[in-house]
Amino acid sequence: MTGKKEHQLYKGTFKIIGFLFFFIMFFLALYIIFFHRITSPNLNVILITIDALKASHLSIYGYDKKTSPTIDRLAQEGILFLNAAAPAPATIPSIASIMTSNYPSFHGALSHGFYFPQENVTLAEKLKENKYLTAAFVGNFLLRKNSGLNKGFQIYDDTFPQEEKVRRNPERIASSLTEAAIEWINKHHKKKFFLWLHYQDPHGPYTPLYPYNERFDKELYKANRQVKLLKVGDNSGRGGIPWYQSLNGEQDARFYISQYDGEIAFVDYYVGKLLDQIKTLNLEKKTLIILTSDHGEAMDNDHGFYFSHGNGLTEDQIWIPLILRYPGCPKKEIVDDVVSTIDIMPTILDLLGISAPPEIQGDNLLHKKRQLIFGEFHPPSEAQEFLIRLDRYKLIDKEGIKLFYNLQTDSNESMNSYDQKSVVCLEMDKLLFNYIKAAKQAERKKIPYKPTKEEEKKLRSLGYIF
Repeated sequence: MTGKKEHQLYKGTFKIIGFLFFFIMFFLALYIIFFHRITSPNLNVILITIDALKASHLSIYGYDKKTSPTIDRLAQEGILFLNAAAPAPATIPSIASIMTSNYPSFHGALSHGFYFPQENVTLAEKLKENKYLTAAFVGNFLLRKNSGLNKGFQIYDDTFPQEEKVRRNPERIASSLTEAAIEWINKHHKKKFFLWLHYQDPHGPYTPLYPYNERFDKELYKANRQVKLLKVGDNSGRGGIPWYQSLNGEQDARFYISQYDGEIAFVDYYVGKLLDQIKTLNLEKKTLIILTSDHGEAMDNDHGFYFSHGNGLTEDQIWIPLILRYPGCPKKEIVDDVVSTIDIMPTILDLLGISAPPEIQGDNLLHKKRQLIFGEFHPPSEAQEFLIRLDRYKLIDKEGIKLFYNLQTDSNESMNSYDQKSVVCLEMDKLLFNYIKAAKQAERKKIPYKPTKEEEKKLRSLGYIF
């Protein structure tokens, strides 16, 4: 009997050991799979920024015109962020924020008149330190080498073989930019690389090449038929069509919207050319692609503005597309958390297993549930604006003038409910006050601002931070 009991005991012990072994191996396999998906140190990185690209004019965001088949496909193959915001409504501060994961006051390039301070640590710099080839091809003249944003790039192609109409500013259109980038990829694709392309095309004046200038019929748009033209030199877009947008004296707003959509379709085609070449070179399985914009664009009387940007922190100015695709990522995933493009840098570095600089203010897009972002607008001659966004709520401070909106019920930001002094509004007001204080103290130094534990505790208790 004793031998039988010992046999049963051993048999039971082996079953337990076998179960534990299976259990350990199963979770080890899950860990390896997860780690492989989340940390891939040899991924190539392609960052695509498209100037003045409105999320609301892309099919994947629900637009009723077929402007963006390539971008739509990229989103269906990866992760689409529905509530992404630019940290500023202008190119220089916004791009600088992408490259540093800092808000404008903390990286120092507050507006177009500011040189990008070289003490900032950039994404390109970090990747170069980790044996990446780094190259940039930019189509916007503001981003030329003299801006200082070339820091960390071994190749920085700011060749501008074309010029825009009206103002005759130098630029590079999508066809030329893509051709140059593909030529570079063909030469260097056997090494790991970081490639940044900044397409200028949707930026005004809207002059897409044939056949894209005829792709969308103005008669299909519901918009103002006649809008006054602003005087020569007035590019504000306040109350009329900016001087630099004026094409042959046209005053029909529908025409300009149709041409803007044509520009989107034009650049979308060439983004497709770039992605096709990535596929041809068998780079899809080892390349991370991020597509976004630097800011939005006012269209048909958005808060009193036409066909312009750099007007403030309203949604038409800062709501931008954001798409992420990498090997093993979930397909057709939609994220509605509030995020900022300052989250791009830490996301890339985390995916590559590279430590981020301690002063960054962003979070990994794949991990965060913060739903709390800030924004800044530093015009040369008007009131500075600061923004805090929390879930569906948004508070703007224009040097003491407070604007509070519930975007779920007031997407047009037409009903300022600050005077109602709701609990959420008051807590956000305190947070924004502290942010503005920290921003002004920064004085172009990299001083990160994050909510205190007590502030986060209060907001979490209200259900707005998870």
